[in-house]
Amino acid sequence: TLTSEIGIELAIRKLHEVPKGAVAKKNDMHYKSKAMHLIKAQIKLRIGLDSLPEDFPRLVRLQAQDLANKECMADFTQLETNDRQRSVVKKDVEQEILQRLLKSLFYAAQIDDLKDEAMAFMLQICQHVAILEVGHSLADMKLKRQPFDIKAGEGPLVVDCRVLADAIVEALASDHPAVRDAGERAFKEVYDTTAIIFGTESLVGKSMFFHYLSSVFCHGCYKEEWFTKAGGSLGINLLVTKFDLGDVWIGERQVEYTRSLLYVIKDMPQDLPAKTRIGAQETLEILLKRVTKNLKKEDITPPPPPVPGQPKPHNQSKVPHLCQLFGSGLSHMNKHVRDTSKKALAIMAEQIGAEVWELLTPTKDHLLLPIYNKPLRALPFAVQIGYIDAVTYCMGLKPDFVQFDEQLNRLLMECLALADAADESLAGKPAEQRTHEAIIS
Repeated sequence: TLTSEIGIELAIRKLHEVPKGAVAKKNDMHYKSKAMHLIKAQIKLRIGLDSLPEDFPRLVRLQAQDLANKECMADFTQLETNDRQRSVVKKDVEQEILQRLLKSLFYAAQIDDLKDEAMAFMLQICQHVAILEVGHSLADMKLKRQPFDIKAGEGPLVVDCRVLADAIVEALASDHPAVRDAGERAFKEVYDTTAIIFGTESLVGKSMFFHYLSSVFCHGCYKEEWFTKAGGSLGINLLVTKFDLGDVWIGERQVEYTRSLLYVIKDMPQDLPAKTRIGAQETLEILLKRVTKNLKKEDITPPPPPVPGQPKPHNQSKVPHLCQLFGSGLSHMNKHVRDTSKKALAIMAEQIGAEVWELLTPTKDHLLLPIYNKPLRALPFAVQIGYIDAVTYCMGLKPDFVQFDEQLNRLLMECLALADAADESLAGKPAEQRTHEAIIS
């Protein structure tokens, strides 16, 4: 029997096919147009068709007002029912298929004869998702406020419209500039539609779609494939630079973004083009300048330990956490992580109006103790370089920042021994280019 999955697979494969021969080239656009028609039909089937009430615009506006005011007057009891008659496995399969269909729609944006049709349909989907997300966000807000009920269900089993966010990340990770532009355009359409619904751009961050999209961008940075890292870091760049979700919204996620971008810088293979790593470094610099522009020296001090039984204070400064992250990066075995950490600390110090040693003083023990704990000769060659570079940097910040004691004296003696050692004893295969560069630097 022929299933719809076979037709979908053939249609997606046809869109990606490169014709060979005169006859294939002549009929190529005809078959790709038919494949596009099938893909659009399958997307419509999975999105579904509902008969909307006559006062639907008023209902959406009321839901947007409730969400903006953090109130919930709407009735969502239907979302608390159990829907055990439907298969969760089948729902996951259909959701994965929808994601592949949306990804193919983005891919069609770089085919000249299909890009207008594909983008027009994609923008309509983005508008549809933006409207749905108002109700979803309001329901999520109400669910979080309710006490736990063991009898409450998860509502009707449907395909999650937030699959669009996963498709946008994959589009941003594409090596085709037109596909990346299509992903950014889809992102902008959801943003603009949400702003129209709320009546102002300052409330766009209330939609949970952007919360989910933000987490998907961060998760993309941790993927093994380098192009997914590129898509994730590009998405964070768009959130920080092109789409104004507010300084408070960005500030709440600054630590997640910093961790994700540092991981991209750390984990990018050395034999690939440096564009992705450089892009992550530039995004990190823009992010730090934005989140530290109104901070003062008092924000450097770590908060006191929480008292048991007392609620955690809100609006705590995240500067100590960032300083600890970059302080750990100073001794990393990857040269690019060390350079990025030094530059980040310099930017933060300049923005706050403090010295770099003032930023690192609360976390000095966290930085230096791991370096002193083990003798250098027992560590891998790259780790030795990172530790020596970190101590050298710290000693240059302030004369008494690193206390001259027995531990530092032992470290200096080990450094002198390493300087006098032969290249063959420092690392295996010293003639290799990377190892040789590390030895002479």
